[in-house]
Amino acid sequence: MKNVFLQLSIIGILFIFVPTGMKANTAPDSIHTLKHVMKIHVAVPDSALKLLDVMENRKLEKPCLINAQRSLSYSQKRQPQMSVNYALKALQDTTLRSERLYYLQTMSCIAAAYQRLANYEQSIHYLTEGIQFSREIGHKQTEADFLFTMGENYYALNQRQEAYDCFEQAIQLLENEKEFRMKPTLSYFYGQLTNYLAGEQKYNEAIAISNKREDLINQMKKQKGIPQGYIDQQLSYLYIKQAYLYAQLGILQKASTHFEKFSATRYSKHKAAHIDITAYRLAMKQYKQIID
Repeated sequence: MKNVFLQLSIIGILFIFVPTGMKANTAPDSIHTLKHVMKIHVAVPDSALKLLDVMENRKLEKPCLINAQRSLSYSQKRQPQMSVNYALKALQDTTLRSERLYYLQTMSCIAAAYQRLANYEQSIHYLTEGIQFSREIGHKQTEADFLFTMGENYYALNQRQEAYDCFEQAIQLLENEKEFRMKPTLSYFYGQLTNYLAGEQKYNEAIAISNKREDLINQMKKQKGIPQGYIDQQLSYLYIKQAYLYAQLGILQKASTHFEKFSATRYSKHKAAHIDITAYRLAMKQYKQIID
């Protein structure tokens, strides 16, 4: 059930927190700032780590914040054990909790790392703390992210009822929010829940969720400034999944119609779409097309 986005399901919230309260750096070299490290850690995590070493040696920032950023950089490098080590080191400093966005970032890194290490119980432990803290500061999107990821951990532990309870709580939290910035996350939640339901052959329930996602994407289409490439990708994911679900139910005309809609998107030509296309053709018993 894992997909490419699963590894980023927690870490993705960090980009909501483009830090605005970072300390100004009096050093002449402006690259030695936490703000700069945050900007580059995705593209060049090794460079980010070297900058953090220099900052530590020059005592340009609190050690707990430097370790928090190291944890994030190692998470980007897909080195979960190193990410955990530095996150726990950051948490040893009780002042980190007063830096609330860094504290949530650190909790995110720990939970994500333990999830990657298949230590789902530990991931749930830190997610529980993160949910409580998110509620205390009133950051609903982070709370929703933590809840959904907790559901994924419960699902991995085969605790299905607990998993779906968490999914439902996360989705309801964002459905009740009108802010536009919540909608892309909600769309992702709908898509992931559709995948889980389809994996259990609950195709009618999956279609109901995918229909809610379609309504949401149509709302986002009307939003000024939203990248058209994003909408195209969202519709691509939606249509091929709907085509697959209808094919599984034997409603072949609807399956074909949604596959045509999918084929009209630009993202359908992307290599990453081939897996979904193959799944659809298998459901339609189009074996010759698969061979071709």
